[in-house]
Amino acid sequence: MTGAMTKPFRWGILGCGRIAEAFARGLAAHEDQALVAVASRDAQRAQAFAARHGSSGSEPRAHGSYEALCTDGDVEAIYVATPHTLHNEHGRLVLEHGKALLLEKPFAVNEREATEVIEVARARGVFCMEAMWTRFRPALVHALDVLREGVIGQPLMLHASFGFRAPFDAAGRHFDLGLGGGALLDVGVYCVSLADLVFDAPVVQRQSLAVQGETGADELSAYLLGYEGGGLAVLSSAVRCDTSHDARIDGTEGSLLLPDFWRPTRVIIEQAGVDGGPATRTEARFDEPGNGYGWQAIEVARCVRSGLLESPLRSLETTLRVQRELDALRAPWGLRYAADGVHLA
Repeated sequence: MTGAMTKPFRWGILGCGRIAEAFARGLAAHEDQALVAVASRDAQRAQAFAARHGSSGSEPRAHGSYEALCTDGDVEAIYVATPHTLHNEHGRLVLEHGKALLLEKPFAVNEREATEVIEVARARGVFCMEAMWTRFRPALVHALDVLREGVIGQPLMLHASFGFRAPFDAAGRHFDLGLGGGALLDVGVYCVSLADLVFDAPVVQRQSLAVQGETGADELSAYLLGYEGGGLAVLSSAVRCDTSHDARIDGTEGSLLLPDFWRPTRVIIEQAGVDGGPATRTEARFDEPGNGYGWQAIEVARCVRSGLLESPLRSLETTLRVQRELDALRAPWGLRYAADGVHLA
């Protein structure tokens, strides 16, 4: 998957925060991907970022505006790494300049904003994909193949959780509603996306609960989703306490476990013995170059070079379906963001 190309695929990064750093390191592990430009509204910050990610005597160009990055003729695709309250604005900016877009998850604050970005992509005929990096990691690709092959029979139950303890900061991105704060949009999106992949069917029932702190953000939240065909997902997320980061999928003929499911490197399969024989447990491990963020970049490059406008592995309809579910889960809590206006039911 990392074979050298005659000319590396050329990336720009819009935004120079923590997740942008991770993406830049991920690109560096794959020789057919190259970071050629970065942008921040603070020119000095962009220059410092570029200096940290230069190699072999060269470094990415540093732009002091997002518009300058979008008009950089050497850039083939742009990864947007700004807070998700800005994804709609920055995603549309990239697409309107004709650059392929990889937009960090969650794709937007709500379904309406996500739809607006996708409509621009389709109207302009420009590639667009959500940066759900987990979907492209080899361990999860393998796990989904195992499920589709029926190794554990029909998947019936999924348990997944993702929680961590963030120091409380009312103005920080985990808690400030102005920055889209809350566990659901920050890490719950991983759980909901995994459930969508596992059951690949419409949600027909849902229940959700949240503990909202002084800012109104959901500091703890839990979700119970029932899928057409009988699948059930029991999910939880948190930004105020550490939880398991594992996922377990139980089927009619066995179970599949994904330790650290949001950044998996192992797939464990448990099956009952045949005709009363001993149970079996097998484990597959996946060594990866770099930090795992490069796989989504490789998929973007593959699609753009093939003339595709979206990835069959992370379609825009899938992104919209998950975004719609995130809206539905938080609606009963009365959790609203500025972008919702009167649109969230």
